[in-house]
Amino acid sequence: MRLVKFTPLHAEVWATEKTVGYLYEIAKANLTDDTPDGGEHGHVTFAAAA
Repeated sequence: MRLVKFTPLHAEVWATEKTVGYLYEIAKANLTDDTPDGGEHGHVTFAAAA
C-alpha cells in the first residue's frame, strides 16, 4: 500500500455554458488552426497549509 499526499498550490478552471457549443469550438479550431473559445477562465491559488 502506498499513500500519496497531494497539496495543490495553483489551479486553472474553465466554465462553459454548453458542452455542444464547446465541442463545436474545438472542431472549428482544428479546422482553422485557431484557438477554441474555452469560456470563462480563472486562476485559483490555494492557501499554504500551516
